[in-house]
Amino acid sequence: MLIYTFSDFHIHPHQQFATTNQYGINSRLWECIEAFDKIIEHARKDRPSTIIFSGDFFHQMKVDAITLDLAIGRLRSLREITTIIGIAGNHGMVHEPINAHIEKCLEKEFDWFFIPRYITEPSTYITYGVIPYYKDAKVAECFLNENSDKFDIAIIHQGVNGA
Repeated sequence: MLIYTFSDFHIHPHQQFATTNQYGINSRLWECIEAFDKIIEHARKDRPSTIIFSGDFFHQMKVDAITLDLAIGRLRSLREITTIIGIAGNHGMVHEPINAHIEKCLEKEFDWFFIPRYITEPSTYITYGVIPYYKDAKVAECFLNENSDKFDIAIIHQGVNGA
């Protein structure tokens, strides 16, 4: 069994140090997309049973149409290969105002989670405890303490005090 895991892509057309490439797209956004294309390339070759994305896929939840189209297209390509599980990070916090269409798209299409829960991936029978980011780390701590016997692997996006 092979599981890919990654986080903190922060896909966004950042302006600092960016240029416009030959396709008319922000160069820093395109670098994120090219990195994601490498993941797709390796996944096609390796055929992982699951790909876990543990937060901050987008840099912010207010996403422009070009960024959304490029990113969701890549997620769809990955979904054709294997199961994707994702959680919200601190740049897509569940308790902050976000663009509802982004949240709904991620939840509906890609098993993206915005609240703590546990799920079983059907092809591997592995149960994951998924805990998106919360400002109060006690949410994750309570979920882990109360549910640790219900899952095999915890997926958490949480800050560390003093880091």
